[in-house]
Amino acid sequence: MLLDTLSLYPEDKFTLTNLARACHMVGNNDEAVGYADRVLVEIDPEDIPARITKAQSLIGRCGPGDLDSAVILCDEALQRAPNSIGSRITKVQALVSRGNPDDYRQAEEILNAVELQEAGPSPATKRLRDKLA
Repeated sequence: MLLDTLSLYPEDKFTLTNLARACHMVGNNDEAVGYADRVLVEIDPEDIPARITKAQSLIGRCGPGDLDSAVILCDEALQRAPNSIGSRITKVQALVSRGNPDDYRQAEEILNAVELQEAGPSPATKRLRDKLA
């Protein structure tokens, strides 16, 4: 259905981002990155959902440089939308995946800020805290 919509509206950033999300959810991270890139390169370089989806897909792909690129994408998204919980959570996922002790401290600080913003821990922050433990 999304592919049908895309054939009708090839420049629709919402369809492309949803295709990227769907590809990421089934583990097709290369294709997900491609759809997100189409949004960011050809349509709207400022698009936050496409940035987050691309970052999540890079984390899933986990190739050379992917985790660093995911952190950069999240930082860029946070510059545009400082209160974006999705950007913060995705950045924590990338930091934890890199496995650097300094990254763990930064991840902990971000999780604390997210929990303050959300008025308590969420299932996502609890899962990420478990990975930090």
